[in-house]
Formats: sequence, structure tokens, C-alpha cells
Amino acid sequence: LSFPFKPSSVISAPIRPEVRRNVWVCSFLPHVDTEKVDGMFATMIVVLPSPFQGGAIHLTHGAQSTVFEHSSTELLQTVVMAWYTDVTHEVKPVVSGHRLVLSYNLIHTTTSLRPAVSHNDEFQTRIRDVLQSWKRDGGKAAPEKILYLLSHQYSQANLCASALKGADAQKVALLAPVAQEYGFRLGLATLICHVVGCYEACDCDARPVEFLGIDDTTIEIEAFKNLDGKLLSNKLSYLAGEETIPKDLAKNVENDKHHDQEANSPSIKGNEPGTLERWYRRTVLVIWPSYSHEGVRRGLQNLENICNKIARATKDTPRADIQHLIDDALLQCPKDARYVTTAVCRAACAWKDVSLWIRAVDVGSKAGGWAALPNDTELWRDVNTFGFEHAQSGLTAVAVNEPRNVLRFRFIAAITTLLSKSTVSSSDATTWIESTKLSVLNSLHAPNRRDSEENWLITLAIEHGGFPLLRDSIVPQMCATADGDFLRKFALTIWDDPRFADQDERHKLASDLLVVAIQKTDFKTRFDPEDRWHISDELETSKRFLTVCMERSPQISTLVLSCVSDVDSLSLEEVHEHLFHMLLPLLQFLTSYSAVIMLHPNLQEEVCRFNRLSVDLFMQVLIGKPAEDITRDSVQQLVDAIGLPGGPEMFSSRVLPDILSLSLPPDVISAFMRVLHADSTKITSCLPPSYSGPSISEITTGLAQKYVTNGVSYTRPQSILSGIEICFLSGARSEGMEILERAATQDLLNDATHLHHVLLPVISKLHLRLKTVDPFSSVIQRILAAWVEKALGPRPENCPSAVTSLARWTCDSGYSSPRCFCCEKVYQFFKSPQDRKASFDCGRSTGHVSSCLQTYMSHAATWTTSVGCDGKYGEEKDHNTLTIVISDATFNAMTWDAKRTCGEAALMAISCSEDPELRRVLGDQYSFITSAIRYDAEEPSENIPAPNVTRASSQSPPKKKRRTEAE
Repeated sequence: LSFPFKPSSVISAPIRPEVRRNVWVCSFLPHVDTEKVDGMFATMIVVLPSPFQGGAIHLTHGAQSTVFEHSSTELLQTVVMAWYTDVTHEVKPVVSGHRLVLSYNLIHTTTSLRPAVSHNDEFQTRIRDVLQSWKRDGGKAAPEKILYLLSHQYSQANLCASALKGADAQKVALLAPVAQEYGFRLGLATLICHVVGCYEACDCDARPVEFLGIDDTTIEIEAFKNLDGKLLSNKLSYLAGEETIPKDLAKNVENDKHHDQEANSPSIKGNEPGTLERWYRRTVLVIWPSYSHEGVRRGLQNLENICNKIARATKDTPRADIQHLIDDALLQCPKDARYVTTAVCRAACAWKDVSLWIRAVDVGSKAGGWAALPNDTELWRDVNTFGFEHAQSGLTAVAVNEPRNVLRFRFIAAITTLLSKSTVSSSDATTWIESTKLSVLNSLHAPNRRDSEENWLITLAIEHGGFPLLRDSIVPQMCATADGDFLRKFALTIWDDPRFADQDERHKLASDLLVVAIQKTDFKTRFDPEDRWHISDELETSKRFLTVCMERSPQISTLVLSCVSDVDSLSLEEVHEHLFHMLLPLLQFLTSYSAVIMLHPNLQEEVCRFNRLSVDLFMQVLIGKPAEDITRDSVQQLVDAIGLPGGPEMFSSRVLPDILSLSLPPDVISAFMRVLHADSTKITSCLPPSYSGPSISEITTGLAQKYVTNGVSYTRPQSILSGIEICFLSGARSEGMEILERAATQDLLNDATHLHHVLLPVISKLHLRLKTVDPFSSVIQRILAAWVEKALGPRPENCPSAVTSLARWTCDSGYSSPRCFCCEKVYQFFKSPQDRKASFDCGRSTGHVSSCLQTYMSHAATWTTSVGCDGKYGEEKDHNTLTIVISDATFNAMTWDAKRTCGEAALMAISCSEDPELRRVLGDQYSFITSAIRYDAEEPSENIPAPNVTRASSQSPPKKKRRTEAE
């Protein structure tokens, strides 16, 4: 008997084979056996001795596969094979002879889990991690239980593990042993989803009923059972969205076929839709930790009910009745530590059970610290009930378990105050106080950020042992438990605190602590594109450490720089991110401590090494493929480092020689141009005497020439303007003038589109960018003269009349503007027409706009009005469309005037309102250009009457009669 795949568990339950009545055909395509009878989990075949060839059987499950070929032994033995129902199998054809086969269904006969294939080790590893985390949480943040929606539907009557099939059985079989290993329980329950909504009734019974809208959806979990089918509770409450997989159960359930439905037809009178109700039935797998068993079984409010019942216990209450409730409550203590601890302590006092009281205090303080205990009055009443000598171990547990060091000593102080007012002997009290303080002092927890423990720890040392206690006990404990940032602040506090007289000892301790802080801090930038703040935090951390070290113990700065510059464990991409977000900013930061660095040779050597690494990495990026991170800021940071040890040599030997020879992107070229020009004096003064390369101005000029050639798009005004501005700001004025010359070659000056859409916008903004246009006078003259001739052209004959008529268009808008909203839209269409025809939806203002057109533009255009009916259920709405067609002559005139307006704006940008300046820039072309652009529009030949146009609201067109159904 050959099982090709290892089962997930040992098969110990009885298995019943059942002979199939169908004939096993000679071949099968790949398929999975369906569950032909209840409890079927596998198929078994018996191949009797018979002569045949071929007929290989291929079995596949997940990533595993195997092939059985036994035709060579067909006459010598009987072969028995079996496979699980979820194993894909394929039977190849028998090519000769006949194969005699008996086929059986293997049926599981108990309520336990059916055998299933165990092949998914990765799944079990992942589920182990999840269950371990869930168990460690102890109910603090993790859910009380999880409801997992299964794939198949199962009968509620026979719901148990053996009823599961297919993927459901496989998943539960894999999960069950892991859950048992980590103390989790599994169960099954029936989900009932009730959906209420409306539907549209139809006379045709053949059309399926569907929801028009959903009014309400409710989900209930019923018949909660364990895997053996034993009922745990009739109802199971849950937190929607927090304790379910998938999150939205209703949405997933409603996608399946409904179990039942009820449709109530609409009333005879009306238009109201009918009511439709549907019920969906599914099965969920319930997973919960053993410590929540009672809570899950009894409901979400179980903990509150349990605690109330425990708290009401009296001395006459039998322990056996509520002991299991106490155990369950203490297991769930992390959910509400104070509530549970108070309830159990009251029961312990009622029974005079000091061991239960100590257990409750210990469990509660571990879950919630001192705050989990009853208030001080009730706590001391409990202590008096049992006697201090019996209860003191519980009080000690609180002092030990409280996670915040500050509160641990406050608790001891509170108990000290209560002891001073009690009848407890002073010797016993003193003994407990001193021993507890010593125990806490020797077992300090990791510091809590909200307590700012740096100063408090020093005060604690002064009160309980002085500097030796700080040096020999407190500082070592903090080094073991605290993070680097706390240790840095703690070291700074020790260094500056004057309460310890021996300054040398204090500084030595602070320095040693600072070294530990640096060693415990990760200075690497692990870049996440979605979390740039993370990088910013690491950079600021490095700066804070360097500040403390430079100002108090400069020699330790070498350790910080060594840690920051250690990039061996980083990938190439991470190294580049570390360079731009850590190394270069720190180089710039170090320049503020140049004087300190020069006083310490070891520090000079380390800074020189740090500088060399940063420059080398920068040049690797520059030589390779410059990243987007190379900005003006990063170039500035590199240049600023020239004043640090090693800077002049590295800059003169690695940076300057390669800049001109590299093929750099335009943005990188412009960044170098700006920075080198701005800092040329500083760079020149820092260069070593042996430097014999090109000067900074020569390098800037060379970069500008490369930028002019490769960095400017001469078909985009913004690119031309940016290139000119960069060259001027970098001192390369001649290269900036060359950019405009290249944009205005003779061929381009013959292109009307280039003149109007590229060069004219450049001229309009040039003065705004550079505050002067005098260097460009000659090229501006050529551009504007060519624009007048090629782009603007001669003035149409009817232009003054059309422009004047349009300028007179006003109406009583009721606002400060000369025209109402609808008139303004049409006015702008005439003023800068893109096409001869346009349509406007003016609504009730259509008549008003038509009146204005008749008054002002009747000689320039024709228009038509169409009235439409729009609205739901035939409801009529004003939908009046005004279609305007401008005459050819008017279109040409308005288009010409729109271009002329652009030219006039360019003249205003050059000279504002000062004509002498414009004459100086335009020179001999002044009269030709200005006469074409600036002209006095003549009055129209016909006398246009003064308008008599009222507000849009009073000129509404007559309301159309509602169309009848017949119409």
C-alpha cells in the first residue's frame, strides 16, 4: 500500500473502504476527486494482475509530484495505491492489453479531523510565528479570537472536523497540531447573514429578483462547537472588522448564493418598490488562546461579569464555585489589570487567603504596574487584614514589577508613609523599606522616555550612595538596558551636573558613558522612499552626538565619524542614499567646528579620512550615472568641505579635474555653475600651491558652454529663460546671451509659430528674471521686428470697428464687473477666438445674451438658440444653448488683435511705461515695431446706439410649456 505523500497526522481512526459502482476507465485528464459520499477523504485502487502497457498515473499536490508506472510487473503482483481527494491525478492511456482495477472510496468514520496531506512547511512556519506573537501579547493588543471564513458550506446539524472537505480540511489539518503546541483552541460555528433591502417588482416571473438597494445587513454567529462537534455556546459575539478574516464578512458572504429569501410585493397603489430579505449561511473557523477560553465561550462582556461575580464573594461563598472564574480572570488580566486585581483582592480578603491576594497583586502589577492595584486606602486595608509580615512579599512584588523606575520609588515612599502611621513595628518597616530599595536599586528597568530620568537618576545616586553608586551600579545598569539616545543625554547631564565635586571623575564617567551610547546607536541610513523623516531623524541623531563630543570630549568624535562612515554592510543603493542624506550633510556640519578639529591631530586624521570617503563616493556617483540626489545643496555641501582637513587636496585632485570631462545632466551642471561662481574666492584661497589646473572662472565658463549646448531646449520658453538666468547668476553672461542668439537664428525667425509661442514669451519675462534687458538689445530688435512681420502681419481693415464694438459691451450685471457671467464668457470668446464657432449653455440668460449680441456684435457674427428638455423622470429644466458663428472678417480681426495684445505686453515688460528706455532697447526698429503694436483704434463707421441692456435675471426667455406624454 503506497501513500505517495506524508499525512499531516498519524491515521489512528477506523477507515471504511466502500467499493465504487462505476467503472474505472482506461485514462483520465488531470482532475481532483469530488467527495462522492459523506466522510470520503481518499481514493484507493487495486490493480489486479493483468497484461497491459502504458497507463502511468501522475499525482500532483502543491509543489510535489510523483509518477507510478508498474506495467512491467503487471503479471507478477497486485498493486494497491491511494491518494487524498485534494490530490490532482492524471491517468495516461493504456496503449495495449487490459488493466483490471477495483476502485474504493476511503471513508473517515469519526468526528475528528480527516487525514490530509502535509506539504506546506512555509505555512506552518508562518503560523507558528503568528501564534507565538499572539501568545506573548497575552491579550493586551491582540484580539480575543479570530473568525476565519471557510470556503465551503456545511450543515449545522453535523458540524465537526470530519465534515470539512477540500481546502478547508487541509488548512485545519495543518493548523491543528501547531495550535495545540502553542496552547490555542479551534472550533467551528455557523454564520447567518440577514440582508434586507428593496427590489423592483416585475410581471415577468422568469426574471430573477435582485436588490435595488440594501437597507440593513446583520450577521450572527450560531452553534459554536469544538472540532469534535460538542456545543460550546448557542451564540458567539465578535468585534466586526477586528476579529474576522476577511475584514468585511458581509461583503464576502453576499457574493455567494443565498440560502433562503423572502420577497414581499409592493402595494397595489404605488410606485414603492417591494421588500426583499435574504439569508446567507456559511461556516467559520474560530481560533482562540486557551487563556481566553471562558471569555470566548461566555461572550465579549465576560470579563466584566466574571470580575463582578468574584468581587461579590463573601466568606460563605464556596471556593469551588468561582475558582475557575478567578483563574480565567487572572489569565485575562492584561485587558483590564486594575479591574481584575481589585476583584480578586476583595475575594481573597473575604476568604482571608493571603496567598491568593499575593498572586493577584503579583499578576496585576506585572500587567499594569502600580496603577493596577486598588487605591492606597483599600490596599492598606488589605495589608492590615493579613498583617504586614504576611503581605509584605506582595508589596515587594509590586516594587519589582512596576516598569517605570520613578514610580517604583514613589510606591516605596507611599508605603513608607503608610507604615509610619500604622502599628507595624519600626524595625520591621525599616527592614522592608531598606531591603526593597536595595533590591530596586540593583534591578533598574530600562528608562521611560516620559519620565526624563537623567536628572532623577543622579538625584537618586546622591540620596542613596553618592558618586560610587552612580558609577558602580546605576550607570552599568543603564548601559545594559537604555538606548543610545538616552545614554547620550545621561552622559551630558553627568558632565554638566555640579553636585559631584570631583570634576575629573565626573567627566571620565560621562566620556565612558558617551562611548557606550555611540556603540549602541545605529547611524546607518536605510532609505525608505515613503518615509524620508526616518533619514532626517538619523541625521539629526548624528549631529546631536557630534555636538556633545565636539563641545566636551572632541577625541570621542572620531568614534562617531568612524561609525557613520562604516558602509561595508550597505548595498550600493543604500551607500548612495547614505552619502547624500548623511555623509555630505555631516561634512558641512563639521565646518562649524573647524577650530576644534585643528587642535586635535587624531581628530584631524579621522576628518580627513571621512572627507576622502565622501568625495570618493560622490565622484563615483558623478562618473557613473548621476542620481537625482545631486542637487545644488549636495554640491554646496561638497564645496564647503574644502576647508576641512584633506579638503583642498581631494577637491583639487578628484573634483576639479573631472568636472569638465564628464558628461553631466543639465541640472548637475547648473548646480556646479552656481556654487563654484558663488564660492570662487573661498575655493581659490583653499587650493594648494601645487594646483596647476584651470581656474574656477574657467571651469564655470566651460560648464556654461556645455549647458548652452546640451542643457537647453530651444523650443520651450521656460528652458530658455532658466538657461539664461543660470548663466547670468554664474557669471557666464556671454553664454547666457548665446542661448537667446541660438533661439533666434534666421531659420527660427522665419517660423511664425516659434516667434509667437517661444520667443515672444521669453522677451515678456526676460526683464522680470534678470532686472535688465540691455545686453540683449540687438537680438530683441530682430525678434520683435520678425514677429511683427511674420507672426502679427498687417492689420485687417475692419479691426478698429470690431475691437471698438466689443470694447463697448457692457450690461447691468449687478456687480462691480462690467458684464454678467454669461456675457463675460461670450465676450472672452470674441476677444481671443480659437475657432470661428462655439456653443454656450446660458440657461435663463440666453435671451439677455442674445440681446447684447444684437446690440454690439450684430455686424460681426450670427447666432442661433436651441431649447432642450433635460431632467429625471421627464422633469423639464432650462437647457438653452446659444451657438455663435463669427464672420471670417471679424475672426481675422479679433485674432490679429489678440496677437497685438501679446506684443504690447512684451513691450510693457521691457520698459514698463518709460518710453526712453524702450527707444534705447529697440534702437532703429522702435518706430516700425511700436507703430504696428501700438495704435489708436478708430471709431466704427456706423453709429452704434447706446446700449439699453438690463440685468440677466430680468431677460429670461419665456418658459416653455411642459410637453405632454404624447408629444
